Amino acid sequence: MKRFSFLLFLLALTLCACRAQESPAPLPDAPAASPSDQTPIPLTPDPTPDAPAEPTVDTPEDGVHLQDGTAYDDQNGAPVTGSGLTELDGAWYVFQPDGSLFPFVHGLNECNGILYYHTGEDGFALNTPDAGLYDDGEALYFVQDDRSLLQNGSEGYLTFGADGRYTSGSAELDEGIWQLLQDSTPDTGADSAARLEAVFDYIRDNFKYLSMAHYDAGTTDWAQEAAEAFLQQRKGNCYCFAATFMYCARRLCYQAMSSRGMNRARTTTMPGR
Repeated sequence: MKRFSFLLFLLALTLCACRAQESPAPLPDAPAASPSDQTPIPLTPDPTPDAPAEPTVDTPEDGVHLQDGTAYDDQNGAPVTGSGLTELDGAWYVFQPDGSLFPFVHGLNECNGILYYHTGEDGFALNTPDAGLYDDGEALYFVQDDRSLLQNGSEGYLTFGADGRYTSGSAELDEGIWQLLQDSTPDTGADSAARLEAVFDYIRDNFKYLSMAHYDAGTTDWAQEAAEAFLQQRKGNCYCFAATFMYCARRLCYQAMSSRGMNRARTTTMPGR
């Protein structure tokens, strides 16, 4: 009987051991992640679209700005009106009949029948040479105190045509004098005095003397005729030399004149204004 009880005890121990192997102990619970332990995923924002470009505005100075050929008051945005040449914030502009500003280009400009010589870049603000004679290397002009060019008028001994250019009164003579200056001094930027001396030497060395009839004493109306004949024939008398040199001097900004004296023709030159 004792033996049987001992066998039952061993059998019970064996069954308990088998069950222990079939049911492993549960793993301890992992600690829950707190919100502060979570790493946020960065989000790339959408690119901001470029803002539309602001309209180009030409602002010469505070007070008035320009846009699309119209001047506006910075204080209230109202269009600024004017007539002809008008000063705005220290700069000069020309109003056209429709109220818009005249767009200047470099060089000669005609606005409302008036000529201006603009020395700056293309734009609405007018930049002119100082009042007086102005040579741009191709033509001679006279800038008046109101910044416009003298047209169909004279300044001293110098005459200016409808196009604002100095003229001898003869297109043929103007061309001949210009060519003579080019032949003697091709550099139009050279000093006027140096160019005058050079053309004097050129005439002396390249033209010949020709005996011709004299003009009446005290007269001056022979100059154009004498100069034209001199340039055509490349020879002439003292009247021809004097007249041709006079026209060269005038083209170089000198107030020059020739007259028939008692014994000789003389040329007097005075620098232009």
